[in-house]
Amino acid sequence: MDDLNPASATVSIASDNELYREFVAQLAVMFLANNKGLDIDVFHKRATSLRIDMKIREKGTQPVATIKHFGYLKDIMNELRSKEEFWKNLMEIYNSVNYNMVSVYKSNYEDLLCCKLPVDAGIFESISKKHIENIPHQDFLELLKKIEESLLVVDKIDIMNDVINIYHNFKEEKAILKIRDHYISLLKANGHEYEAKYSTSLIVLNHVCCKK
Repeated sequence: MDDLNPASATVSIASDNELYREFVAQLAVMFLANNKGLDIDVFHKRATSLRIDMKIREKGTQPVATIKHFGYLKDIMNELRSKEEFWKNLMEIYNSVNYNMVSVYKSNYEDLLCCKLPVDAGIFESISKKHIENIPHQDFLELLKKIEESLLVVDKIDIMNDVINIYHNFKEEKAILKIRDHYISLLKANGHEYEAKYSTSLIVLNHVCCKK
């Protein structure tokens, strides 16, 4: 038996604290997967314990089962490490103002400086790898919610069949009208017409039609 390069291993964690169990198990399993060429074979989860049986995987393959159970933060951690100072500073800035920030696509910021209302197609096209007109509408709506909430442009977006509810905290009516027009323009660029109603904290967009 080779203790340094085992063909199998078992990770057992016992604790009443579920978060502790998951965290410690993740550290151990990801180490064995990344450094010893193992992958999860059997995952036993009980009320106060975890037991994870691991086995050697074929050379050159990915630890698929390990990624499924514990690898959900791998890409995030790689990105944090690649630009550590940037993310550290960004988190400090956002935390210091209690996340009262709005992120703006760089070319859109230039448009705003020139008093133009930008159609924010670039970020949708970068993520989807498609022209905005070619993004399926349901996929576009999911992207809209994900992007706008993550950039903190608005508080929340609810999508219900042909109705989109956009919750915001803008106070000036002129700003509310601008943000209303912004979303109508985005949806139109995706090939769909919407009509809008608005109040002090809510914009309601109703689907009218789409391009043939």
